[in-house]
Amino acid sequence: MVSNGSYVGNYCIIKDIASGAFGQVYLAQHAVLTNRTVAIKLLHMIHFSSPQETARFFKEAQILERLKHPHILSIIDIGIHEGFPYLVTEYASNDSLRYYIQRPSPRRLSQETVLTILSQIGQALQHALQQGIIHRDLKPENILFNAEGKALLADFGLATMLATASVKEASIVGTLAYMAPEQFGNTICKESDQYALGCIAYELFTGRAPFDATNIATLVAQCLQEEPIPPRRYNPQLPINIEAAILKALSKDRAKRHSDIAAFIAALNISASTLSDDARKQWETEVIGIVLMFPGNKEMIIAACERILQLDTSFGGAYYYKGVALYDLERYSEALAALRSQHLLIPIIHQAGSTKEMYSSV
Repeated sequence: MVSNGSYVGNYCIIKDIASGAFGQVYLAQHAVLTNRTVAIKLLHMIHFSSPQETARFFKEAQILERLKHPHILSIIDIGIHEGFPYLVTEYASNDSLRYYIQRPSPRRLSQETVLTILSQIGQALQHALQQGIIHRDLKPENILFNAEGKALLADFGLATMLATASVKEASIVGTLAYMAPEQFGNTICKESDQYALGCIAYELFTGRAPFDATNIATLVAQCLQEEPIPPRRYNPQLPINIEAAILKALSKDRAKRHSDIAAFIAALNISASTLSDDARKQWETEVIGIVLMFPGNKEMIIAACERILQLDTSFGGAYYYKGVALYDLERYSEALAALRSQHLLIPIIHQAGSTKEMYSSV
C-alpha cells in the first residue's frame, strides 16, 4: 500500500480507488503539472530483483506504445517504485462496466447501448490483435468509461507484463468466468479475447454470466464441458442474430468461433435486409452443421433454426429441424405449429392436456 500524500515517481497519491489480485490503483496528481490527474496501477505481485527483469519490463512497455487507440486506456508513463513496476494511465472517471451491471437499482442497458459498448471494445481488441497483442484478461472490470462516456479497454499492460514476469502465478492469467477453454490448458490464441467478449455480451444482454457456480471446480467444469443456455431463454426480446453471434463466439472449439473480433461485431449488428444470397446460403449451411454436430442440444438447434427463419422464411429445412427438436423436448403444440406452417408431412404426437393425438399430416 502507498499512503495518501506520498509520491510514486513524479505523482502525488490522492487516494486509493481500486484493488485487484495483481495490483493497487490510485488517483494521483503530477507534482508540477497540477492539472494532470491520473490513475497509477502499482503491480505489487511483481518484484524486480535483477537488472535483467527490469530491462524486460521496459521492453514490454515499448510494445504497449503500439496500442494507441481511441478506445484503449492511454498509458502516460511507467516506472519502478521500490522494486515494483507501475503504470500511469489516463483517469477514467465514469466507473467500470461492472458498476453498470451491478449498480444498486439494476436495469438492463438498452440494446443500442450494449451494441455500442461491444463495438467500441471490439475495435480496441481488433486493433491490438493487428499489433500481435492479446489482452488475456478481458472482463467488465477492465472496461472503463471516460468523462465523455466512451468505453476504454484497460489493463493491456498488466496482461502483457504478466506474460513474461518471473512469477509462477502468471502461468494462467485471467478471470475464470471469462477465460476461454484453451486458457485452462495454458494455451492462448487470437480467438481467446473473442470468447471473453462473447461472455461479456451474454452477461450484458441477459443479466447473468454464461457459466456460474459457487465453487471453482464446478465453474471450470462448466466452462470446459457444458454449452451455455441460449441467451434468448433469459431475454426473449433478444434478436435471433445476436443470440447466434454470441453462441458462435462462445464455441468450445476456437476454430468454430468467428474469423476475428471484427466479424463477431459485424454478426451482432447484422440485419436481414443486408444479407446477400450467398450469406443466406452460408447461414443455412450453418443450421445443418449445428444439427449434425450437436444432435443432443435441442435448444441450440431451435435457436439456429429461428435465426435463419428470421432471415429467410422459405428455408423449409429449418421448420423441419425446429419441429423435431421441439417434439423431442415434448413441446408438442410448438412442434405442431412449426411443421404445419410449411405443410410438412410427418407423424407427430401432439400433447393436448392428458391425451396424445397422432397426426399423419400437418
